[in-house]
This record gives sequence, structure tokens and C-alpha cells, in this order.
Amino acid sequence: AAATPSPCPVFSQEDALPPSSPAPPAAAAAEAKVEGAAATTAAEATTATSANATAAAAPVSAAEARVAEELYEDGRKLFFQGKFTEAAKKLASATSANPAKTGYRLLLANSYVYGNQPAEAVKALEKLLSTNPDHVEAGVELAELLSPRKQPDRVIAVLEPLLKYKHDYPLYHLLAEAHYQKEQFDQARGYYEKAVELNPQSGDDYYQLGNIYLAQQRFAKAADAYETAGTLGISLAVYHFKLASVYSNLHNYLGQVGKAEIIGGKTGEIKGNHYLIDPVPGQVDWFYVAGPRSALYQVRKAQEAGIDIFDIHFLEANIWLAARRYGRAADIYA
Repeated sequence: AAATPSPCPVFSQEDALPPSSPAPPAAAAAEAKVEGAAATTAAEATTATSANATAAAAPVSAAEARVAEELYEDGRKLFFQGKFTEAAKKLASATSANPAKTGYRLLLANSYVYGNQPAEAVKALEKLLSTNPDHVEAGVELAELLSPRKQPDRVIAVLEPLLKYKHDYPLYHLLAEAHYQKEQFDQARGYYEKAVELNPQSGDDYYQLGNIYLAQQRFAKAADAYETAGTLGISLAVYHFKLASVYSNLHNYLGQVGKAEIIGGKTGEIKGNHYLIDPVPGQVDWFYVAGPRSALYQVRKAQEAGIDIFDIHFLEANIWLAARRYGRAADIYA
């Protein structure tokens, strides 16, 4: 008879590891951001001599441009000194004096971010995108400020048009998070699949991808995604619970049972990569063991990590029952 599907743990956005909040920049981090802004400014300076660029830019005189550049340099120095409020004032004046300079406005937004003025940063980035709709860096920064969890619709509206211009990891990762928050799992799955293709070291993305496959009962794919997440450092209690459910639904209850010598071991313990099922008769300190790619091992890992709810005990009982270990199942059901 076919085994009854194991209960799938409820998954939610809270299971994901939250992105780090912006912190005041270390010298290297600040340098990287400002170098990007400076590069934009330098490129603009190079192209400003062409007739087309002059026609497209806001008309400012050479004297006004010099004043704006001086304000920008003053603001840049203040930014590196960690004086973000003062930097923002100088940079706001620079952008007013020469609105065509996207580098000015990008550094202004960063000054607002690090100066704990997120609403002002959002305004600056929205203004930049209104005149430069292909500015991917500004779009990504704006999406991070808006937060896929808090304002997924706005994040999607900002980022999806930018896919016409660039295909890189931050775009797909943030879009995946936003669609996941809206429970649009098909769209989220597509974006997460692209994200891990571009950044195969992101354990968080593989974990979320596993969540989606599990919810859609695509158990083999869920197992692959969760296993990869585990090799990349994901080891939450709920992760082990979900992987146990996946393996159970794949009928991988005990996995490949082997024998191992575990000195001082006890039945039911995990020692390294072994779950100790039973002692081997007549052999001291030898046990029949199940490995990590088994539902039983993952259930016990989840329990050791602190999950102690009805669902996990019910799942463990079902695993023993499906493995025809009726006495062990009866003890838990009781």
C-alpha cells in the first residue's frame, strides 16, 4: 500500500534569513560606493562635450557647473569623514545646481541612507530613476530601501523594467523575494532559479527555492535545493524539519542503513553523520546507523535544534511506521 504523504511543515517568509540592515560604511565599503558615483560623474564629464549630451542635459553655464562640482567634492569629502548629514546638504545643493549629474544624486542618496534618512534616500533615488530609467544601481538601492517584505509591489514595479537593461544577481534575488512575499510562487521560483544560476553560493536562495518546491510538492527538486543549501551553511531547525518531510515523501525513511562503531553511543542519538538506530547484536559499541540523507536523521537534527511540536513527533512516528518498525512507531503514537 502506498504510504500516506508526510505532513509538510508550513513555510513562511520569516523562515528566510533576513538581509542585513545597512550599516555605516567602513572605508572600503564607502570607497566602493563613491567610486561608482565618481565614475559616473567622470563619464558624464567626458560626454558632456558632445552636442547630444549638451542638448539632453539641463542647461547650466560653465560657471554654474564649476560651482556644482565644488559642492560635490565638498560633499564627497564629508561623506568619507562619516559626516553624512553635512554631506547630504552639500550634495543636495550640487544636484540642484547641476541636475544632469546622476553621480551627484546617487551619492546624495547614499548619504541619506547612511545618515538614517531613508525617506529622503527614496526620494533621491526615485528622482534619479525618473530621469535615468536604465540606472540599474539606483533601482537596486531603491528596492533594498523599500524592502521586498514590506513593499513588494513597489519593488516589483521598480525592478522588472530594469531587466531590459541588465541581468544580474541583485535584480533576480530582490524580485524573487518580492514575489515570494506576495505568495506568487511560480514567479518567485523563476527568479530564484535565475538568482542561483548567477550566484551559486547563495544558500539563502537555495533554501527559499526548496521552500517553494516543497509547497508545490515537487519533492525531488526540493531535496536537491535543500541539500545544496545545507552544503552552503544553512542549518536552521526548521530547515532540518522540512528536509525530513521531503525525504519522507520520497520514501527515503532510513536511507541507506549501514554499521558504524560509536564508542559510548546510545540508540536514538546523532553522532557526526550517523543516527544510531539500534545496537548490532554481539558487537560492543557497534550500531546500525542512518545517514544525513534520510528522514529519520533530519527529524532528529530538527529535534536537537529545538523543535518540539506535535507535527514533528507525528512525522517521526510515520517514518518508523513506513519503515516497518512498528514498536518504535507505537511508542511515539502513544
